[in-house]
Amino acid sequence: WELAKDFDCRSSSDKDESGLRKWGGGIVVLHLFPNLELAPLEVTAQDGFVNVGVRLKNQSPVAGPVHVYYRWESTGAWKRYEQTLTVKPYQNTARGEAVEPFVMRLPGPEKPDKLTVLVWPDPGTGLTTNHPDLGGATSAVLSESGGLDRLFEAHTRELTLRDNMQSAAVQPVFCGDLTVSVNAPARAPDEGFTFTVTATRYGCESLQNVIIDATVNGITQRQRVAFRGQTAVATFESGPQYGESRAWIRVVVDPDNLVRESNEANNWAERSVVLEETWLDEIVCPYDEPPEKCFRSRLYE
Repeated sequence: WELAKDFDCRSSSDKDESGLRKWGGGIVVLHLFPNLELAPLEVTAQDGFVNVGVRLKNQSPVAGPVHVYYRWESTGAWKRYEQTLTVKPYQNTARGEAVEPFVMRLPGPEKPDKLTVLVWPDPGTGLTTNHPDLGGATSAVLSESGGLDRLFEAHTRELTLRDNMQSAAVQPVFCGDLTVSVNAPARAPDEGFTFTVTATRYGCESLQNVIIDATVNGITQRQRVAFRGQTAVATFESGPQYGESRAWIRVVVDPDNLVRESNEANNWAERSVVLEETWLDEIVCPYDEPPEKCFRSRLYE
């Protein structure tokens, strides 16, 4: 660099008296100022999730893992994405190969929010000295044009960190909606009965199965059932209900709220069944007839 800054390309030679090249300006510049650039985020929605395309341009010959951190403005907390992408030398530049975006898949927000993504080269690439402590990367710091560089100036060898970060507004995304219904007899014996529960999906095409809870007089059963077309049907047994006059049934689809829906209030249904006491026929045997003969003879009447 000391040689290069005094070099006058119009009057100087880049060779010494022996004809050897004294420096290579292009090589000096690229190695002194390596840089990663994150393109604007490509955000799409699918079944309650957002897919975030992370496209990196590498202005250096380094290669290796790059970690991805993200932050929802509503929470203000940084999280590290579980997967790591790998950067290639000069990728997505004229000197390297074109590389498809790395896709992050995140649960979508329940209300409009702002997503910020930061890429941080692993120390093994030589572009950083350690992993970032993002506790200081507050909204105020992020709003400064050189805030990240000031915060991490001792930990990076990149030309600038400002272009390692991009933000995008994200609207609420839902997979659609789930509803549930129960089909049970109006009257049934108290020794037990069978009933069915049907979950219906509207949208949510990638949802392959769903959990259904069925509670009968305080006793809950759980089944995971697969969708056949737009419905998933589960069959339950009430079990004996001796001494009860009614069976109160409550069913819930997606009881743990694992599916992000546009309406969570229609995930349950209730039904009551009138129970009829089960009576056994009374058998009276003659005094002088052995019991086994008495019961056998009346069994086939």
